[in-house]
Amino acid sequence: MRLRIVWTLSFVFLIFARLIASAENAPLKQAPKQLKLDEYDSMQQLEDNYMKIYGNNETLPAEISIDEEKVINHPSKMLLGFNHSWHLGQSIELKSNASTELDEEFTGICKEFPVPFIRIGGTGSQTYRWKLSIGPLSKRASMKLYAQDSEKQIYGLLEWVKSFQKINPDVQFCWTFNMYQEHPEDAVDLIDFLTGAPDKAPEKGLWEKNIDIFSSDSKKENVNWAKLRVDYGVKKPVPVAVWELGQEMDWIPAYWTKEEYVRECKRWIRAIKPAHPEVKLAIHANGGPWGPYGADKRYNSFNEWRTWLQFCLKELGGDVDYVVWHMYYDGTPLAMCFGIFQRTIIDDIKAAGYDNLKLFISEHSMYPKRMSVQGSKFEISPFAGKKDINESHSLKGVLSTADFYLRTLQEPMIEMANYHSFSAYSNRGPWKVVAKDAKSSKLYLSGIADLFILLNNAYCNEVVETKVEGKYTDLNAALLPDYLRSIATNMHDAPPANFIACAMREGNKLNILIDNKSPITERHVRFKFKKNRYRLIKEHILTAKNYLDYNTASNKKISNTVKNYDSKDAFSDISIPAKSVVLLELEKLGEN
Repeated sequence: MRLRIVWTLSFVFLIFARLIASAENAPLKQAPKQLKLDEYDSMQQLEDNYMKIYGNNETLPAEISIDEEKVINHPSKMLLGFNHSWHLGQSIELKSNASTELDEEFTGICKEFPVPFIRIGGTGSQTYRWKLSIGPLSKRASMKLYAQDSEKQIYGLLEWVKSFQKINPDVQFCWTFNMYQEHPEDAVDLIDFLTGAPDKAPEKGLWEKNIDIFSSDSKKENVNWAKLRVDYGVKKPVPVAVWELGQEMDWIPAYWTKEEYVRECKRWIRAIKPAHPEVKLAIHANGGPWGPYGADKRYNSFNEWRTWLQFCLKELGGDVDYVVWHMYYDGTPLAMCFGIFQRTIIDDIKAAGYDNLKLFISEHSMYPKRMSVQGSKFEISPFAGKKDINESHSLKGVLSTADFYLRTLQEPMIEMANYHSFSAYSNRGPWKVVAKDAKSSKLYLSGIADLFILLNNAYCNEVVETKVEGKYTDLNAALLPDYLRSIATNMHDAPPANFIACAMREGNKLNILIDNKSPITERHVRFKFKKNRYRLIKEHILTAKNYLDYNTASNKKISNTVKNYDSKDAFSDISIPAKSVVLLELEKLGEN
């Protein structure tokens, strides 16, 4: 009897052990595939995706409450800046590739929208040697920019300055130092060249005092750089608002560690500040944390991405004025960009005790989907294949960038921003505001230019508290990937907001910007004003027939229509069309 019991128990134990082993070795059960907003190959697929995620294509109600007395930000127009690239300027802004003469058609078309702030940066900045790009064309040497052929820079440093001062005489500039190939003394010379007074020579003895900073193979040239600038046609000092210490030095082409970046920043700051204590300097946070983790998976964890900036703040925070980061969104939903990555950067700045530091988003744009075809299989991924060259400046891209600005205007930590990128040929991309048609060479504006015209019209010097209620208005909602769930403590795992608003005031004027990102859903909106009554005097609607429409040289599909109102009645409600950015201009009637 005992033997039978022992045998039976042994048999049960053996079966149980095999079941456990089988379960441990079995393939993991796949989680249900998450719907993503960027997985489509046609307008019909895109609309079907929206229906699956948002579940409604009928008019939805919303309520916008505005507290006109609660000012949450005093935005700078430097938020409406642009980023530019050297090789694009050479092909777009000059009359020919054999002359430094500026194309008047280019400067003329650019006057149609505001350019308060221009940066020249990008990966090419780390292979651009400015001393080879100034002076008579016959004396300029060739240089090889990143991913470009070696060539003479016809569109050089001062051509860039002259072209944008012709567009806007009050434009402010941003320069990105080439820390990869140049030396600290090149930076000091450049600041002298752009901002110096020709009758004021640099302080004697400065170079000898700081000789340990400079490379042994470099030599201080006995040049009055400011006078040279005047001789080359730019008489007044150039207003440079900020100088960036490198460009994405953790990535292409340098691939520096945080320790290498800090060491070099200290050398450059020690050279620059004694000679030019007035300059504003910016260090950068680590490169894009998209995907698990980073575009090329160069971080092992979210915390590893984060430690770059934490170390930079500890070592450099007291010596600089701005922290730069580059935000490419939708791709990664804007709610995650703002609510996880940017919030982490802001928290780390405050934790380091540098409340004076501001954020400078020196590159931002919608990141277009990439298409990859393998045999008969069509795949869409943010990191593989060829970029869709039109999506970022289609109506979809316009609505995405409008979302960025409505969030940015309500974040006091962000002081400046540059949309990427200013110009391109129409058959290149994927980012552009001004484009040149590859066949006709005709210049034209993308829908992004219309957005900046609208943003400029909406601008007031005070942003007031604006709350939006209704379906799909939660700014902290996103369809969270598994790798971010543990750190997204302030986020909600839900469809992202597709209806966003921001109100600004100045005197008796109240402007309300509204972004309806849905391609199919109209919203009927009721307004609540805490203190005053207003009348509607003007309505701007930026839209297109189709969500994926984009402008070409021969067909302007994205347009802004304006409707004037003369009613004296108090404004209370309005319908906002699907796939539109709307500006409502209101005028105060009196108190409630």
